[in-house]
Amino acid sequence: MSWVVIAILCAAPMLGCVRTYDMQQLTAAPDTTTTIERECPAPEPGITWYVPASQSDGHELDRWCRATGPVVLDTVPSRHFGAWQRGDSLLVAVWNIAAGSGDILPFIREQLGFDCETGYFLESRGHHFVILLQEALRSSGGIPADPESPIIAAAVAEEDRPGPRLDVVEVARRCGLAVAYVAATRNGTLDSAGVREDKGNAILSTLPLSDVIGLEEPAVAQRRVSVGATVRNAAGDSLRLVSLHINTFPGPWRILWTGASSRLRQSLAIVTALRDVEIARAPESDRAELARCHPYCVDDGVPTYPISTIAAGDLNTSDDSESAIQHLREHFPDSPPPHGEATSRQFPTDHLLFRRRTGSDDSIRPDTYRVVESKYYSDHNAVIGWFAFGN
Repeated sequence: MSWVVIAILCAAPMLGCVRTYDMQQLTAAPDTTTTIERECPAPEPGITWYVPASQSDGHELDRWCRATGPVVLDTVPSRHFGAWQRGDSLLVAVWNIAAGSGDILPFIREQLGFDCETGYFLESRGHHFVILLQEALRSSGGIPADPESPIIAAAVAEEDRPGPRLDVVEVARRCGLAVAYVAATRNGTLDSAGVREDKGNAILSTLPLSDVIGLEEPAVAQRRVSVGATVRNAAGDSLRLVSLHINTFPGPWRILWTGASSRLRQSLAIVTALRDVEIARAPESDRAELARCHPYCVDDGVPTYPISTIAAGDLNTSDDSESAIQHLREHFPDSPPPHGEATSRQFPTDHLLFRRRTGSDDSIRPDTYRVVESKYYSDHNAVIGWFAFGN
């Protein structure tokens, strides 16, 4: 038996003990008792960062991060889409856009019913929508030209397609949408126009975005950063949305280092960071009890959650029995059943997860959860569902 196999077998029993992953909030005024030193991401106004507490993770992630540009936050739509009326549903789409490959303007027109060029909905009565993007592209002169000891990811290979090659900021401008974008890695060195590029996760929305969070996951292969924000209807009901991206399987050395739990650790980090967000935003009278038991607080055996949350994205799952997706579904117990369809090559990699606020009837309407048939020149199919606040 090789030493590699022996090491994996020795590490395997530890997997059942993995229940959490330490995350820490990165603030503009660090307190050494609660935060770690990080060169990147830099604290910026309008976003709260949650990063791995491990210094070894931090040193590696810093090198990826130094090659990327700043956060983009335009949290109020530049077009007036009207209020989200109580009783109206919200269309939520999740899509890995493969950097410049995905042809997003036709996608918005044909799948979401909004023509960005004219500014009109195709139906007489429009509806609000939110798009959760992974591998969103950003082109900017503000991306560092020559960062110190960076790690620069290769540019995403793109298919030839008609129409302009748009980055996520330009899409938001053309469509009049609110945007929150956080870069995860550089996208190669220079594009054909001589402008630097990075890629990461984004939220595009017809509704104003608030309480924006950046969620940096533990190091596995390429750096992964999720982004979250809150939207509200006219009655003040709140929904948190998070665009997720989990790595594919890591290399052998990472498997040995973590006992084959790398992807599970990323899902643990996501759950832990969302717990910390909910504790920080809870009424002061509830924080101590929530901190004591969340995310395992129960009321008559049922988990309790203070806000309805949709977490969706490219989880790079090979099937629905994988530990990372099973762990996330455990903490998003109101998710629609797995759609079971391939969304990237032959694998069901893309998912929409949901948990409702305790005491509410909020839901993802089961008859609306579907995989979009066309890839629109990306290498992933999008997934769509309609969310509705209950009583």
